Amino acid sequence: MSPPFPYKLPAPMDIYSDRHVPVAGLRQSVRNAAYLSLLAADAFIGRLDSVAAKIARSIDWTNWQPGRPTVLCLQRATFIKDIGEMRLHCDINFVTLPTTIVKTAQELWIPPEWRMQSYFTRFVDEELAAYLPYLERFGEALLRAAGKTHPIDAILAANTDYWQDEALRRGASRLGLPFLVLCRENYTIKQDQANVLNHYKKARFRYTGTAVAVYSNTTRDVMKMMGAYPENSVWVTGAPRFDRWREIKYIPLHERDCVTLLSYAYPIYEATENFREAASIFAEMANKRPDLRFVLKLKKDNEAADALALCPQLKQSRVEFVADWPLFDLLPRSRAVIGCNSLAVAEALLADTAVIVPAWRDALANSNTCLYHYSVPAHQKCIYFPRSAQDFSDLLEKAVRAELPSSGTAMDRRACFAEHLHSDENESSSVLVERFIRHYISQKK
Repeated sequence: MSPPFPYKLPAPMDIYSDRHVPVAGLRQSVRNAAYLSLLAADAFIGRLDSVAAKIARSIDWTNWQPGRPTVLCLQRATFIKDIGEMRLHCDINFVTLPTTIVKTAQELWIPPEWRMQSYFTRFVDEELAAYLPYLERFGEALLRAAGKTHPIDAILAANTDYWQDEALRRGASRLGLPFLVLCRENYTIKQDQANVLNHYKKARFRYTGTAVAVYSNTTRDVMKMMGAYPENSVWVTGAPRFDRWREIKYIPLHERDCVTLLSYAYPIYEATENFREAASIFAEMANKRPDLRFVLKLKKDNEAADALALCPQLKQSRVEFVADWPLFDLLPRSRAVIGCNSLAVAEALLADTAVIVPAWRDALANSNTCLYHYSVPAHQKCIYFPRSAQDFSDLLEKAVRAELPSSGTAMDRRACFAEHLHSDENESSSVLVERFIRHYISQKK
């Protein structure tokens, strides 16, 4: 099981170019010799098993019930929201393992310059072939240790190309267990599709798991174009965390007590100049209407710094900065929801509220990078697109007076939502994911 010696790894490839990059710190050959010497030691080989067993004790078996399949979920943000919803509606045990623990254990012996998402599956078959037996042993030992508490029927991850998941993918294959993915990446924006295809082509990525469930038809089509997945292995299910909107209760417009701005201060939304103006108008309106709550919805608390850097007026206003208020609770209470290039905008379309997407200055300047655009008639039916600061101010005035209704029919709004997230009127996404999981469990070796 020991790797061949002497064994010198080539310099790692920069994922953004075809050149090779130098490694910081110790010389490359010294670093690789140190790592490989560690792997060769008998003490380390035995240590793999004990570390894997210790990690298995971190699995959360809460609410496990006998008589139904058990799926080990590699816990991540957003993905855990899907798991939470499926626990309510599926006849499956979803038990969770924090991926940070699995990652940290492997960082002790996988050189840092090789921990590249998408590229890692090729590395372990080529440049890092000497490490493959150890990855397989570690993954298999972890799954065997987990199975001593209760048998594991499948593994479910949040993405197809995480380097830290490769050991469990390989270990699951050795044990005849399906390694499945409910992919939290969703390729529905044209520019993203081009970037993703180019990235995976450069990485020569291939999926080493069993199958993948995705949120949209577009994402499935992009994955097919990659040629990296087994035939017929990509299923469209939608995102279970949105199933709750099927049970949404309508609140009359005049009874709603919030106006919500979904923060788009971060450069990825490509509307920083617009956010500066829109947030300033929002802050000014908040100070005029103490009877309403003006909410700046963040994904994470640390995003507040980006918003304040662009719009210092927010700090002196009545605007509430919140990250932990669930959209399912917040949006139905909102007289209007303002946002740009965020899936939360799509979610707002299900809340029967006025959805405003600013469209001046840099906002929506490139239609290929937008979720929704004023040039698309179907989007115009359901969304208000103010083309100037004054237009936005006028719409906001109407909203706070409870005089701005939702736009378009419920069917129109759901169709806009479904452009980015699969939505089936007859079956929930939880049901579709359960069918996907059971199909592959029934085929396991």
